[in-house]
Amino acid sequence: MRDRLHEKWHGKNLGLKMLGLICAGAVITYLFNQGSGRIALASVLSFSFALSVDCIIYQFLFRKSELTKMNGSNVGSALVDSILFPTIAFSAFMPWIIIFQFLAKTVGGALWAWLLTRTHSSIRPVVE
Repeated sequence: MRDRLHEKWHGKNLGLKMLGLICAGAVITYLFNQGSGRIALASVLSFSFALSVDCIIYQFLFRKSELTKMNGSNVGSALVDSILFPTIAFSAFMPWIIIFQFLAKTVGGALWAWLLTRTHSSIRPVVE
């Protein structure tokens, strides 16, 4: 979904709009459960850094095929999010959690990217 918004908002305050979505998610999380303040903070920070990495990689790959852009940017952002979120949320570095989250996010992301590019006519691969 982030990649779809990147395409749609490219050149139209992309960063500001993405940051707004992240902050709105944190506020909603906190409003539903005020005890989740640390989780909401971990979410905002990890998602913000991951989003930044994702945007940079996606922009670098902007003229590549849709699958290359989606998967390439997903690897970088999945790594950042997998390291930061559990470390901030639980105040501990947990290598096995990080490794399994990273694998789940990258494999799951690759499957979704493949499925979306095959089933949605609005997502057309760009010729490299």
